[in-house]
Amino acid sequence: MSIKSKLISLIFIIIIIFGGLTTYNYYESKSIMTEQLNMSGIELVKEKAKQIDSYFYEAESIIRNIAFAVEKIIETNPNITDVQDSVESAHEVQSQINEVSDAAEKVTLDSEQLAKLVIKLQQLIEQFKLS
Repeated sequence: MSIKSKLISLIFIIIIIFGGLTTYNYYESKSIMTEQLNMSGIELVKEKAKQIDSYFYEAESIIRNIAFAVEKIIETNPNITDVQDSVESAHEVQSQINEVSDAAEKVTLDSEQLAKLVIKLQQLIEQFKLS
């Protein structure tokens, strides 16, 4: 075997080793980056879920207060029928918010589910504004 063929073989082996190390490094880096992105995404979703939970709690408190005030109005003046319809509507909205609140507690850390909850909350707020 000549020196030229030994040198070419040595260069080829070095290229294979560097290629293998580069490939290994690429997949390890990709794995670490994916894990870091997932962890930061999970933390972000947890924080947003807490904010939504807080918002549901506030909305539920507001609706309970409104329902209580309307019930007191009906107690003082039972001849009011429009308000009675509003109370029934407020109770329906309250029950829907309770359902969404329960769903929010069971939220897995899935961004699609979180988006659906936000849309449902917006619909409930719009429905309550229209009532």
